[in-house]
Amino acid sequence: MAHILVLEDNHDMMMALNEVLNMHGHTVAHGYSGQEGVRIITTGNARPDLILSDVTMPDMDGFEFLEYVQNQPNWAGIPFAIMSGRRTDEKIAIELGASAFIMKPFKFDELTATLEHLLASR
Repeated sequence: MAHILVLEDNHDMMMALNEVLNMHGHTVAHGYSGQEGVRIITTGNARPDLILSDVTMPDMDGFEFLEYVQNQPNWAGIPFAIMSGRRTDEKIAIELGASAFIMKPFKFDELTATLEHLLASR
């Protein structure tokens, strides 16, 4: 179905996201920081169809990675969903141009519905 880049610094959450997205037929590239996201997106073979990123990560947070992606002409149109456990991050995410904000904790069926909506509207 879709190639999704997932950035999440919590290993257990990353494994759960990977499993759920794979179950829905998606392929997943994953990293644990925005810097890893930059490496993956610049050296990877496939342009992601969607990016799902946590906000709080080491080296480069999700907001910084969102801004980085949006400043790259080849990647600016990729739907970008931000995840956070802080409601105050929602306003920042939307102001920075995120396609969606996902409040943690979330139900995986709600997450996948949001991602499927973003993929359908691209």
